Amino acid sequence: MSFHTPSAPKRKRARKAKDKASFEQTVEAVIVNLAYMVVYSEPGQRMVLPRNTGAPRTRYDNRSLPPKTLRKVVDQLKGLTLDLRIGATTKGASTIAPNDWFRAWS
Repeated sequence: MSFHTPSAPKRKRARKAKDKASFEQTVEAVIVNLAYMVVYSEPGQRMVLPRNTGAPRTRYDNRSLPPKTLRKVVDQLKGLTLDLRIGATTKGASTIAPNDWFRAWS
């Protein structure tokens, strides 16, 4: 995966192999879910996204998508491929949806 998002600051050092694999897997998961939403969901539907990185993990959490990495990836893709709505603290969930550019491209 060799792309650079304009909102991402340039890295001073290379990622560790494990961190790079985790980052690429997270980008892939987000993009695949957005594509799935374009094909199979109704316009206007949104996907709930956990953004709380301080909460204890449960057995239902996906271990292969670290919460901090997921949050960083979504923040970098915001505006480029997805629309992010951040929920109020303790009142609402954050959601993502493909933006118009991504819908047209898919």
